[in-house]
Amino acid sequence: PDGLRAEEIREAIGVSAKELPRPLGDALDGKRITKKGQKRATTYFARRGK
Repeated sequence: PDGLRAEEIREAIGVSAKELPRPLGDALDGKRITKKGQKRATTYFARRGK
């Protein structure tokens, strides 16, 4: 897939803009997702399983 921007993820899971950074950070730290880009142009991608 093409990945999702933070706004799209927020709308899909129904959280506010202030609530989203921590779960995204946790997922990045846990290597469950990856990202490309910076600031508002960041796109998040699910990591593929082995």
